[in-house]
Amino acid sequence: MCAEACCRSLAAVAAVRFCEPAPLSASQKCLCKQAFLLHGIIRSVDYTERARAAGAKIFTVSNSLYFHPKGQNVGNPMFFGLIRFNEPNSRIKLYCYCRNNVYNLRRYNGITKAALFSIKVLWYYTLTKFNREGLSIAICGLIDGITGNFKNHQKFLSSV
Repeated sequence: MCAEACCRSLAAVAAVRFCEPAPLSASQKCLCKQAFLLHGIIRSVDYTERARAAGAKIFTVSNSLYFHPKGQNVGNPMFFGLIRFNEPNSRIKLYCYCRNNVYNLRRYNGITKAALFSIKVLWYYTLTKFNREGLSIAICGLIDGITGNFKNHQKFLSSV
C-alpha cells in the first residue's frame, strides 16, 4: 500500500496505480518508492521514470499554477559563479537531497552524472562554503545513494 497522497491525481495507465492509499490487487503495481517518501526532494524524478517505464505518457500542463515556497539558500553561486547550489536548510533535507539525487542520477542518467553531482556537493562544502557538519552529512548521503542504502536516515530525523 502506498502512502503518498500527492500522487492521487496522476492518471493511471492500464492496471498501474500511482501512490493511491487503497490496497493493490495482484495485477497492480505501485510506482512509488517508500524510501523517497521520507522527503520530497527528487522523488518526482523517480516517479516520472517509473511511470514512463510502465507506459505512461509524460506531459507538462504549461498553464497550471503551482505554489512552491522558496528555500532560504536557493541558487548559491559556486565554481567561480558558473553554477549554483541549492543548500537544504536542515540536516535531514541535506542528507535526503544528496542520497536521493545521486541514487536517481546513477540509476537513470549513468555514473558520470552521479559523479558530477557528487563533485558539485563536495566542492560546495569544502571550497565554496566550508562546513564540516554539512560535508559529513553530504558524504553520508552520497555514499548511501550510490550503494542504494535507504535505512540510514534515522540519525538525521531529530533535525526536522
